[in-house]
Amino acid sequence: PQDYLKLVQADGVQFSIEHQVYSDKCYDGVILKLSSDGLVDWYRLIEFNHSKSEMMAKIPMDVFEFNDAAVLSDGSAVVVGNLRTSVAIDGTTFVADSENWDGDTQNFSGNMMCLHFDSEGKLKKGILSTGDVNPAKCGVKATRISVNGDRAYISGNQKGDGVKKILFGDYELVAPSVQSLFCLCLNISDFSIEWANQYEPMQTEKALKPIVYADAIASDDGSVYLGGRLVGALSVGENSSIETTAGLQ
Repeated sequence: PQDYLKLVQADGVQFSIEHQVYSDKCYDGVILKLSSDGLVDWYRLIEFNHSKSEMMAKIPMDVFEFNDAAVLSDGSAVVVGNLRTSVAIDGTTFVADSENWDGDTQNFSGNMMCLHFDSEGKLKKGILSTGDVNPAKCGVKATRISVNGDRAYISGNQKGDGVKKILFGDYELVAPSVQSLFCLCLNISDFSIEWANQYEPMQTEKALKPIVYADAIASDDGSVYLGGRLVGALSVGENSSIETTAGLQ
């Protein structure tokens, strides 16, 4: 079936994007660039793999996330999110560790996805997190990005089993079995990862199911600032921690 994304531009003229959808319940990606006058300069329709695997009871609908984007000084853009199946963009194919995913988006699954598009919307580079986690129960997603000069700082959430490794380039993190927070530094020029850290929420007397959400990030020349929601306690330094009250976020 066909579907249309319809936008009303600043001049009142309707702009439509036609999409030959895999199923009427499947989602694909759109990236839009608007001019300073509020008109559509260009758009990219990115179609993801919605094929049903042996592990899935039905066609997977939600196989990716575009969660945040940052525009660089040269007009290019970096988009971050999550990939649960595969996608081909401008001759480059990205494949998530999804062989064991059952298609249920309520299960934390998939790989962190980071894509760099030039000022005309063509893909320049892209990376995924990797590792030996079981994507049916574990996964990584980037939720926020902040750019300062030639560095991009990316935060997000991950969940593992406390044993298996998640890889951000050459950096290995052992994700705990609860949803934790990660932050990494990406060199935009070559898309290499310069460092990666994680922050694990901990149980308290009133919060037996700790969890943390990566909701905000900002950066300047010397620091990175993270914001979000927390249930439980979180270590924020060698001798410092923060803790919620009454088990609330």
